Amino acid sequence: MPTNDVFQKAVSTKHKFTFWILATLLTGAIPLAHTSPIEISNSGLIDIDQGSGVLKIDGGVDIHQSPFYLTSESVVWDQTQHLLEAIGNVILSISPKEAEDQDLTGFTSLGVSSPQNTELQKILESEHISYRTDLKLVEPIGASQLQLGVARIIADELQYSLEDQSIKTGRYRIGMNNLFLEGSSLEAKEKTIQATNAQFFLGEPEKLSIQGSAKEVLKQSDESVILKGVWLKIGSVPFFYLPRYYHDMEKSKYSFSAGAGYSGDIGSYLELRPTYRIAGDVRIFGDVNFYSERGILVGPGFELEAKPNGHEIKSTLETGYINDNGNLGVDILGNPIDSSRHFVDFEYIHKIPGNVQILSKLQWWSDSEVLRDFDTGKFHRLQQPENFLEFSWISGSWAMSHSAKFRHEDFEFATEQLPRVQAHLLPSPIVNSGFYHSATVEGALLRNRNPNQIQDLEYNRFRAFYELNRPLALSPWLDFIPKTSAQALHYDKIEAGHVSNTNRQHYEVGFDLNAHLFAQWDLQNEIWGIKGIRHLMTPTIQYRNVSIETEAGSAFTPIESRVFRTGLDDIDLSSNNHLDDLSSYSLLRVGLMNKVITKKGDSSVRELLQFDVFHDHYFQNNNPLINDSLVVANVELSPAYWLKLDLQSRFNTDSFELNDLFGRLQLVDGDIWDLDISTQFLKEEFQQYLLEFRYKIAENLRFVSVVGLDAEESRLFEQTYGLQLGVANYWDILFSVSQRDGSTRNNETRFEFKIIPARF
Repeated sequence: MPTNDVFQKAVSTKHKFTFWILATLLTGAIPLAHTSPIEISNSGLIDIDQGSGVLKIDGGVDIHQSPFYLTSESVVWDQTQHLLEAIGNVILSISPKEAEDQDLTGFTSLGVSSPQNTELQKILESEHISYRTDLKLVEPIGASQLQLGVARIIADELQYSLEDQSIKTGRYRIGMNNLFLEGSSLEAKEKTIQATNAQFFLGEPEKLSIQGSAKEVLKQSDESVILKGVWLKIGSVPFFYLPRYYHDMEKSKYSFSAGAGYSGDIGSYLELRPTYRIAGDVRIFGDVNFYSERGILVGPGFELEAKPNGHEIKSTLETGYINDNGNLGVDILGNPIDSSRHFVDFEYIHKIPGNVQILSKLQWWSDSEVLRDFDTGKFHRLQQPENFLEFSWISGSWAMSHSAKFRHEDFEFATEQLPRVQAHLLPSPIVNSGFYHSATVEGALLRNRNPNQIQDLEYNRFRAFYELNRPLALSPWLDFIPKTSAQALHYDKIEAGHVSNTNRQHYEVGFDLNAHLFAQWDLQNEIWGIKGIRHLMTPTIQYRNVSIETEAGSAFTPIESRVFRTGLDDIDLSSNNHLDDLSSYSLLRVGLMNKVITKKGDSSVRELLQFDVFHDHYFQNNNPLINDSLVVANVELSPAYWLKLDLQSRFNTDSFELNDLFGRLQLVDGDIWDLDISTQFLKEEFQQYLLEFRYKIAENLRFVSVVGLDAEESRLFEQTYGLQLGVANYWDILFSVSQRDGSTRNNETRFEFKIIPARF
C-alpha cells in the first residue's frame, strides 16, 4: 500500500503520477502480456485511509492504463475488497492503436468513435461503475450503455468480464442501425450476441412499425443478425411467420409497396409488390394487382447490381400478364385489342474491365395501350417499346461498337439497324504538326417498316468520315480553330429482290473563334453562401459551310431523316445523325457563354449562373424545318439551395416570333414547403403551365398538389390533391384524388390510396 509520502509527492507534481503498486494489482486483473502502469490525473482532492486501505480521488479523474481510458467525477479504490468504483459521468474507452500494439485485438471490436477524441472508441457509459479486480469483472450500478461493434446496448443490470470479454445483462434494449431489440436477458462475447424470446422493431420502435417476436437471436458480425421462430407484426397484430429471418444491417432484406384506389376504367384496384433481396444487390419481386373491372395482373421481376472481379453489372426485369375482362377498345392502328395482354421490360448494363461495355434494352408489349391502362406513370415516360443491343470497346484512340436496333411489335415506330458496325478514331494529334484529326468508318443495314409506311424501305449503307483541324492560340485569351471534313456515303438499295446503288458526298469547311475572359470579386455573403465570385465569359464566332453532291438521276428515299427538336442545333457535319436527308447549308453562329461560380466550404466550386445566348444566321438553307435566323437562349440560375430557375427558348428574328419556351422555377423553404412552377410553349401547338406544391402540415403529414393549365384552351387539364402521411419512419401513406381532362382511355377522375415502400 502506498504511503502518505508517495501521495504528497504526487500532489506536488501537478496531480499526475504513476501508482506502481496499484498498477501491479490492476494489471493482474487484465490479461496483458506485460505490466502496463496506471497513469492518473485529477484536478481535485486526494484522500487515503491507511487503516482501511481505501484511496479516494475527487474533482474530475482521468485514468489511463493502456489501452483503456476511464474518466469520472471521482474514484474510490478499496484494496482489501479488491474493488475500484468510478462515480459520476463515467466513460470507459479504448485506444484501438494501443490495443493493436499490445496484441489485444480482441478488444478492438468494442466501442464507437468518440467525437471528443477520434483516437479513442467509447465502450461503456454509466453514472456508477464497479470493478472487481479479483474477478476481473466490470459491473455498472444502475442504467448503463455499452457499445459492442454497431450494437448499442442499454441495460439496468450488466456484467462485463475482462477475463474472456463476455457480457451478461438483465432487461435490455439494443439499437443496431435499422434493427431494435428488447428482452429480459442476453449474453455476448466480442461481436457475438445471443438472446432468447426477444421483441424486435424494423426501424424506429413505434407502435405502427414493422415489428415482431423471435425465439432466438444471433448476431455474429456487424453485417447481419439471424432471428429464428419469427412472427412479423404490424402493431400487436401478427401477419406472417418465418422459421428463419436473416437481417442485413446495411441493406434492406425485404421491401413492400401497396396501392389501392378507384378509377372508372379499371374499377376498384389493389396493387401489391413484395420484394426480397436474395444476396448482395440481387432483389426479386412479384406484382399482384387486383382490378374489379379487369381481372388480376401478375408478373415476376428482378433488380441486380453487382461488381464481381472488376465488372459492373446493372439489370432489371419487369413483367406483367392479365386476362383482361374490361372494355378493351382498339390500339393506335385501330385494331381490336386481344384480352390476353402482357408486357416485358428488360434492361442490362455491363461494364467489363478493359473499357468494354454491353448495353441492352428489350420491351415486348401485347398492344400499344397495355402500359397506358395499367402503369400510367411509366407510360408517361415512354409511349412505345424500345429494343436495342450494343457492344462497345475503347482502346487507346479507337472506339468500336456493334449495335442492333429492331422492331418487335407491328405498332412500334423505329428505324431498324440490323446491325450497325462502327469504328471511330477519336480526336488525336498528328505527330509534330499541330493538327488534330478524327475519323469514322461505318456499315449498317437500315430498315423502315413503320406503320405509316406505304412500302417498306431497306438498304445497306456504308459511311466513311474524316475531319482535320488546327487549333491556333492567337493570344493567351483568344484561340482560332480552322477545320475541314469530308464524308462519303454509299447506298445499296434493296427493293423487290433488286439492288440499286447510290453515292453521296458531303464536304465541310469552317472555323471557331473563341475568346476566354474572366473577372473576379472578393464578395462574401453567408446568407447566400457566397465566398468570392468569378465570372467566366466566352464569346464565340462559328462558321460552317456544308455542300452535298449526289449522283445525277438517282432516286433516293431517306430512312434516317431529320426530326423536329428544340434547343440549339448541331452545326458540325460529324454531329448530324440525319445523314440521309442532309442538305447543303452555310451558317454563321455568334454566341456568348457566361458562367458565374463561387467557392464551397470544401474548396470545390458551386455554379450560380449559366447563361448562354446564340444567334444562328443561314446564308444558305434548303431545309424548311430550320429558320433562317434564330436566337437561342439557355439560362440556369441557382444562387442558393432554395432557388433554382431553368429557361430555354428559341426566337425567330425573321418573323419576330417566339418559336418555343420551356421554363422551370423551384422554390424551397427548408423542410416546410416547396413550390415548382414550369411552363411549356410551342408555337401553334400548345401553351401549358404546371404547378406542384408541397406543404408540411405537421411532423409526419404533408399536403401535395399538382395543377396543370392549358392557356390555349383555357382549361385545367390536370388536378391532383392529396395528403402524405409518414408512419413510424417506415410507411408513407398517400391519399389523393386526381382529375385529368381530355384523357382518351383512362378515366378522368381517380381516387388513390398508396402505401409507399416499407423496407426491412
